[in-house]
Parts: sequence; C-alpha cells; structure tokens
Amino acid sequence: MVIGTTTIGPLIGEPQESTIMSVIQPRYATDITVADVNAAILFLHPWLESELDTRNGTPGARFADALDVLVHDAATRIRLQLDHVASRPDVLSEADRLNHLTAVRDDWNLIAAALRPWRHVPGFDRARFRPVRHLSAAHEVEDPGRGAVNRTA
Repeated sequence: MVIGTTTIGPLIGEPQESTIMSVIQPRYATDITVADVNAAILFLHPWLESELDTRNGTPGARFADALDVLVHDAATRIRLQLDHVASRPDVLSEADRLNHLTAVRDDWNLIAAALRPWRHVPGFDRARFRPVRHLSAAHEVEDPGRGAVNRTA
C-alpha cells in the first residue's frame, strides 16, 4: 500500500503484528514523522476494515467508517504540515513554525487517542503511538506545564 509517497506494505487479512516498530519514541511534535503517521494508519486500518467488511450498514460499521475518516484527515494534515515546514525552513517565521508544530501535535494526539482502545493488542507500538505534550525540547524547558495531555497510551 502506498500512503503519500511512502510504500508501507500490504493490508490484507487479519490484523497482524506491525512490522514497522518505532526507532525513536516521539516525545515532542518535532519528533513526529511521516513514518509515524504511516505506521499508525497501517496498524489501525485492518481493525477498521474488518468491522466494515463484516458488518456493512450497521452502527459499528458506520462508527468504523467515521473513525477512519477522522484519522485519515488528521494524517493528511500532519503530512501537509511537515511537508510545508520542510520545504520552507528559511521562509517561515518562528511564530509560523510554532503554529505548524502545534497543528502537528494536535493532530498526532487525535490519532494517538483514536489508537488508544487497541493499546493491549499485538502490534500496538506503545513507544510510538502515544500523545506528545510539547512542541520541542526547548518548549518543554520554557514552560513544562504548557501543552499538557491528560491521557497517555
């Protein structure tokens, strides 16, 4: 399957243990990568797909469809934000860069919250699929209480 410009493997059959495990644990918004987003989609997709395939038209299938749309929309926004920041590092003001990082953090935390119900199943990458509290290490030092997230994976 191709997401964006990255090939991440097939999504066929039963949900299975992810072959893409985190190398670096995302701690800040600056740590979130397209690979993290793709791994989250790869992990969640089979679970939602199985619900859609077996219970088409049921409330559970509609819920799975809605969750799929929300997660994919958040993933798309993250990819666009990361691409925008990477393509224009010298043009963005510090305020614009912080706004982009805030958007990445917020959308990543939405994805992490969507994945949370599956935190006890094989393939869930606890180190990777967790909310991030701060935009960067510097942001954490400036104000350790800012950007706090109430729930962790």
